[in-house]
Amino acid sequence: MCPERWVVATRNPHKLEELRAIIKYTLSIELLPEGFPPIEEPFSTLDANAWAKAHKAWHLLKKPVFAEDTGLEIDALGGKPGVHTARYGGEDLTISQRRQLVLKQMKGITNRKARFRTVLVAIIDGVPHFFEGVVEGRIAEVESGHGGFGYDPIFIPDGYEQTFAELPAEVKNEFSHRARAVKKFLKFCRSIS
Repeated sequence: MCPERWVVATRNPHKLEELRAIIKYTLSIELLPEGFPPIEEPFSTLDANAWAKAHKAWHLLKKPVFAEDTGLEIDALGGKPGVHTARYGGEDLTISQRRQLVLKQMKGITNRKARFRTVLVAIIDGVPHFFEGVVEGRIAEVESGHGGFGYDPIFIPDGYEQTFAELPAEVKNEFSHRARAVKKFLKFCRSIS
């Protein structure tokens, strides 16, 4: 049976807001409780980092948990920033500086193909279940838009001329990498209910 209440192994309120919009309140989700120790992401794959976050939260809370790790993979940069997306360029850069770094590295490059990839790991009764969502697209020439968060202002999904940050949230949340992973998770939940 799929639990109705979940803890999301993150402290990122933007991520929680987006997850709630995607889930549309079919499940109740909440952030890690106050005082929860930091969760490291030491591994070289999204799968391993998502599992590590979910496993630590489940181990300490003994509640249904899920965690996700997301990476922006740019072909011309050999798949970077990839698993290091949140820390690309160094720990002390802001997200705006990280976006500018990517745009600088992509200057003059014609192959702008990229993808966002999310791996979500849900743990029920100690058993992990993995779900992946991918959206293909390209890196914009310049930042554009004020919606979303992270690298949304420089990523244009296939089939669109606007960045994720320019698209209305309800449009993005129908097909984004995170939405695709979450929808697989929800389908799995319905199958075991």
